[in-house]
Amino acid sequence: MGRLISEKYAAWQAECEQRFQQLKQNEEELNRIFIDIYGLQDELTPEVEDKDVTVRKADLGREIRSLISYAVGCMFGRYSLDAEGLAYAGGEWDAAKYKTFQPDKDAILPICDDDYFEDDIMGRFVEWVKTVYGKATLEENLKFIADALGGKGSPLPLVVRNILIKSSATASQAATISGGYAELNKLTELLKFCSMIVAALPMLVIYPFVQKYFEKGFMAGAVKG
Repeated sequence: MGRLISEKYAAWQAECEQRFQQLKQNEEELNRIFIDIYGLQDELTPEVEDKDVTVRKADLGREIRSLISYAVGCMFGRYSLDAEGLAYAGGEWDAAKYKTFQPDKDAILPICDDDYFEDDIMGRFVEWVKTVYGKATLEENLKFIADALGGKGSPLPLVVRNILIKSSATASQAATISGGYAELNKLTELLKFCSMIVAALPMLVIYPFVQKYFEKGFMAGAVKG
């Protein structure tokens, strides 16, 4: 049976609002108690502003971006629709955890400005939405996602691709997202090491020419000691 993301979001929004108001009431009641205990009625008020409540209300744009992030995690196998929490965080791969939705075989998701590949990120995302929420509500769900991302009247592929392309262009000029996080960390460490070498290079170059002066200084300090 098909399901609507808009209905799921409405239920989540109501749950967040109820939790938010309950926590706000609890915090204000605690404030009243402490104000009475310490006799601070003339100094403080128990009311708590919304911005100071320690839980957040639902936010459509943020929640939809989180949904896309989770979907991409499913595409790489980090998450699974058949398992709670992390399905894979390194170590031995367990294919039995992925029955409902299969991760990308080569862990590479091209981000293109058009439909050049069957397994590009947009195609896989549409497949994920259809798998989770059903084929009957696919078009309505895709429109809801596009509208939530600020693309009212624009096709979802164009909206999502623009967001992903802008995000990836900030970090690199690559046209694909890959699961090689370990390689990225290695590259980062290599760049740090290279920076250290470059910073130390001037001293390494001139040291042979001033070495004798350093040695004389150390020896003179040792004699005085």
